[in-house]
Amino acid sequence: MRVLAQEAGAVVVSADYRLAPEHPFPAGLQDCAAIWAALRGVQGPFDGLTGPWAISGDSAGANIARAVLLDENAPPADGAQLFYGVYGADFSTASYTEFAEVPGLTRSKMQRYFDWYAAENQRHDPRVAPLRASDAALQAMPPTYFACEEDYTGFYLHHCVHYMDLMPWLVGSPLQDMTVRRISPAKGQVLFHVGFACENGAIGNVVMGTLQSRGTPMEQITVMGDHNRVEVSNVINVAWQRDPPFKADVKAATLDPASDTLCWTPNFTAAANEDHKGCAALLADVAAGLSGAPSAAPMIADGVTAMATLDRMIALLEGQR
Repeated sequence: MRVLAQEAGAVVVSADYRLAPEHPFPAGLQDCAAIWAALRGVQGPFDGLTGPWAISGDSAGANIARAVLLDENAPPADGAQLFYGVYGADFSTASYTEFAEVPGLTRSKMQRYFDWYAAENQRHDPRVAPLRASDAALQAMPPTYFACEEDYTGFYLHHCVHYMDLMPWLVGSPLQDMTVRRISPAKGQVLFHVGFACENGAIGNVVMGTLQSRGTPMEQITVMGDHNRVEVSNVINVAWQRDPPFKADVKAATLDPASDTLCWTPNFTAAANEDHKGCAALLADVAAGLSGAPSAAPMIADGVTAMATLDRMIALLEGQR
């Protein structure tokens, strides 16, 4: 709190409220709501204070701070600072499953703490689990700063998974080995290099990164085999290089099967919801499959393999945090 006061140049008021299990929900919330109302009303010891007004809390305190503002009758805030808060009571999420048994705060401890705080039939109440609040209620919240561990699940599943079958598809061989290197230049930003080796001897790498808050992806892909190299830059710029080099940037250009290089800009993945084979090729595969003809369209087994490769990559990346 001293740091908050010094850095913000503001008066910081610490709320002493009743604690569970002796005083379960909503006792502590009611105490904090009353203090917030008195503070915003500049009543009693708060006489003379002026805004702007912000509410803050960490862990369970962040939960209560959020819950105070979810009350439509609560005085408004100009901002909020919430640190590693608990906003839900679902213990089956991916993070609870992955970190169920770790040093310190385990899933079983969190379940016990919630049992002390609120009964099962109360956990759908947004004042207990703010993630249960309606979109309208959350949109009405003041500008909020969240301090917590970054969650790249959406980035991995939406973006990275598309590259997990790219290497095997380009070289026509299953993946054999993978290496990763990860750096995080700033909060919410991650850059990583993934090296691949396939069973037929082809090698390659994918360099990817994102500004998580803006969802801005960027990548560089290189795949090398016997006298062949494919390079993809930022999704849309593709070059297939063979020896001796020859460059063509014309739609009518064709490749000499023996030797040539083709460089083009076909919007490599975006055409078919980030399918790296492109929209036209995907539709041709679907048409062939519907007619009973052989098709190169990916099957469920291909998706399972891609997800297994993604899980392998995530495990290696998360091990470097």
